[in-house]
Amino acid sequence: MTIAHGKTDKSIQYSISGRDKDFFNLKDRVVSFKNSPDYESKPSYSLTLEIKNGPLARDKTITITIINLKEKTISIAADQTMSVNERSQVNTPVGTVATTGIVTGFEITAGNSNNFFKISPTGKIQVAGAGLNYESKQNYTLTVKITDDDAEAKTAQIIIQINRTRGAGTLDERLLAFFYYHE
Repeated sequence: MTIAHGKTDKSIQYSISGRDKDFFNLKDRVVSFKNSPDYESKPSYSLTLEIKNGPLARDKTITITIINLKEKTISIAADQTMSVNERSQVNTPVGTVATTGIVTGFEITAGNSNNFFKISPTGKIQVAGAGLNYESKQNYTLTVKITDDDAEAKTAQIIIQINRTRGAGTLDERLLAFFYYHE
């Protein structure tokens, strides 16, 4: 921070005082930290700026609040593809989202039509609702968001492919299949 005024009078004296004065330098009307501040160690500082010009004096107490920067990094792998069979039961595992860093939260934020999928606190995607059908929809593109208290949130698209399975079929379908394969 710079102390600004319109005078170039060299008889003006500047000083700092207050409970946190030892954390600061004052040189050529510029107040600076002696060491980089760390939010986790001390989130705010208080100092008093004093300006004297002969018998005249003024002071101003200032509080400096440190902004907590997100210091850790987390990432989520892009272009992840998983698959699950159509007609899978609820809680069938689909796959685990690939991440790096310490992730404390997972959330599906888009693409989960009919709420067919859910994600656990450890990033495991599972079937959440019955009704996955290859004939209706072959894949779902989920947007997954990862978070941590001390890192910027990240998102990625996760593609869930629906595998076609051969069901028991109706009697007519089975008869047609039988005659087709036995010709």
